[in-house]
Amino acid sequence: MPTEQLLEQFQSHLAQGNEDFEVQSAFGKTRIVNHPGRAEQILQSEAYQRTSLLTMALGQGLLASDGELWSKQRQKLSPHFGGQLLRDFELHTLKALDSRLARWDQLAGSGQTWEAGEDLSRLTLDVAAGALLSLEGPDLDPVSGAVTEVVTGLGKISATIFAADLNLDPQYLQRLRDSIATLDRFAYQLIERRTQQPLAGYDLLSRLLEGGDLPPVLVRDEIVTALISGHETTSQVVCWALMLLCQHPDVYQLAQAEARSQGADGRLPLIQAILHETMRLYPPVWYMGRRSGQETVVVSPWLIHRHPHHWERPLDFLPQRFLDSAPSSRIYLPFGTGRHVCLGRRQALREGSLILAALLGRYQMRPRNDPRPQGHLTLRHWPPLEMELSL
Repeated sequence: MPTEQLLEQFQSHLAQGNEDFEVQSAFGKTRIVNHPGRAEQILQSEAYQRTSLLTMALGQGLLASDGELWSKQRQKLSPHFGGQLLRDFELHTLKALDSRLARWDQLAGSGQTWEAGEDLSRLTLDVAAGALLSLEGPDLDPVSGAVTEVVTGLGKISATIFAADLNLDPQYLQRLRDSIATLDRFAYQLIERRTQQPLAGYDLLSRLLEGGDLPPVLVRDEIVTALISGHETTSQVVCWALMLLCQHPDVYQLAQAEARSQGADGRLPLIQAILHETMRLYPPVWYMGRRSGQETVVVSPWLIHRHPHHWERPLDFLPQRFLDSAPSSRIYLPFGTGRHVCLGRRQALREGSLILAALLGRYQMRPRNDPRPQGHLTLRHWPPLEMELSL
């Protein structure tokens, strides 16, 4: 089954009232669990471990590992994801935006297409690498293409647990191997440079190298994990938010007014609610796979977030629902839940809010194509979003 049909199949099961169902793949049966209570039990239970599909690129990084090793890594890294990192993400987001405004202004009104999907993906990569690894934009030029290639490849491979087709020709597989090798070289060279010339400040890599208790291969795994997970989800969410706002001009106008009048405290309650509602409809992490013994289980936020028993008007874009109250983490889990809840959720939400506010506060935007969701490693828009900007 092609990946673009997966979401349609899942939605069809939900429409028929099938909270739990099975799909048959070449690797056996996969059980899809969408009852919030059962999903929460699975995600909380240590008996259900992450599947091993991501380890081919991420190794034993925090996004792919589980068990005792994951617990030690989580304990080591958790203290770093606090207020200082949130401020670092704010600074690097504003810096990355500032470096692009002149070019975006030139595009505005020129009639040229703004390749929003590609541009925002590189912007969020620059932010993640700057805030987490103290890297500048040009430092990433040799690896930005490799990051994109690996994310795409991992998505195709991981979707096989849903019986998705895996048609990877030898040339594509070689490109994927070459991209992973590029990330390997980049990470090990970064480790060597930082070991020889320690950073004057303190970042995630400083934390990883602190104490010398992690072997280089595990430091490499966390560097690659930071580059991939630290940007892919945020760029996808911002793109989906832009699409939804263009489809709902009344909400667009309210968000634009907030972006243009934000106070000194920088609070953006409506724009943050828009991002939450966007992640409800288009959760960037649209499934979470777990394995216990011979059983493979998948929890899908895509379905739980659209469940008519738990959401009023579940298919409608209603940011107001996130201004009124915070929904239970049993039915709203864009950053996961349980043991593996995303460490960088506060940073990602603030970064996305600042990017969306900068665009809304400065430009009028109109989409030039009509992307559809595709279930890869993240919930991607395809084809990549293209827009027209005007001042």
